[in-house]
Amino acid sequence: MSLRDFHLIFISAAVLCGIGFGYWAVNQYALLQGWAYLTTAITSFLVAGGLAVYEVLFIKKIKG
Repeated sequence: MSLRDFHLIFISAAVLCGIGFGYWAVNQYALLQGWAYLTTAITSFLVAGGLAVYEVLFIKKIKG
């Protein structure tokens, strides 16, 4: 496995973890109504989105 392939797999896993953690935080907010959970969920989804954009740009860079 090349370093490029590892990078793509690692970033994909990080995006999935961010989405999963955000989903968990949303569920905790629904149960406990703590603002920290809502803030955590929003931050997690934003980071996952940023990583997804980074991955798309990285794929375009390695193809071109």
